[in-house]
Amino acid sequence: MKKIVISLAAALSFAAVSCDSCKSVKELNSETDSLSYAFGVLAGGDVLNGVQRMDPAVDMAQFFKGAKEGLKGDSTKFSYELGYSFALSMKQQMEKMYKQLDITVDKAIFMAALCAAVDKDSTALMNEMTAQMAWQSILTAADERKMASSPEAIQNKADGEAFLAAKAKEEGIVATPSGLLYKVQKAGKGEAVKMGDKVKVNYKGTLADGTEFDANDNVQMTVGQMVPGFNEALMLMSPGAKYTIYIPSELGYGVRGRGALIPTNSVLVFDVEVLEIVK
Repeated sequence: MKKIVISLAAALSFAAVSCDSCKSVKELNSETDSLSYAFGVLAGGDVLNGVQRMDPAVDMAQFFKGAKEGLKGDSTKFSYELGYSFALSMKQQMEKMYKQLDITVDKAIFMAALCAAVDKDSTALMNEMTAQMAWQSILTAADERKMASSPEAIQNKADGEAFLAAKAKEEGIVATPSGLLYKVQKAGKGEAVKMGDKVKVNYKGTLADGTEFDANDNVQMTVGQMVPGFNEALMLMSPGAKYTIYIPSELGYGVRGRGALIPTNSVLVFDVEVLEIVK
């Protein structure tokens, strides 16, 4: 949701107009009066800070009218209004998700899950932990779908596919079922690297256009902790092997890329030498 900022002066003018219906206090005659007024001033500061984040459609006159009624209301009405206020906040979050990620929340399902969580229903389809995992997974996927629709991501994806298609036709290039391409520059000897092995390697990483983004010699790494394409390539190698590997973006850093060094949907090219498997 686009952030709306209202100046402090505007907020004060809202409050002044809206407070016309409020009783004016000219003097404080007791400790109770002073405490009450101080409490109101402090609360008013919170209101002003909150106004800066409110939608301009908020009617401040109605806000103060509701505040007066709330102070007089019984616990039943308070509970209802608390729920109403909570729902308005949730609705704003739902609208924000729709605008930012194109995700629409089913309000009936939301209410069913809300009630199940509050009632601690053992038949609920998710607990707090699995809900958190699902929430993060869905938001991440939605965010990546939006990123993938950018002109840069679309262009880089097309360029990368064309590069890999041309590379696959070259002599000595081998393709794996995952889409990884590699060329054996030097065969290794002994047992092949396995998932979880610690290995010492020399490597240099470049983009498809030859731009170098990383290089290291005699560095130790654990198979399974790198991008999928790099892990797969290592498990094809034995100590002493030297390979050139071509990693499609989906086996590399994908649509997110990696900062300024690796743009979205980049093909990664590595020259890799396995020095030894660390026992």
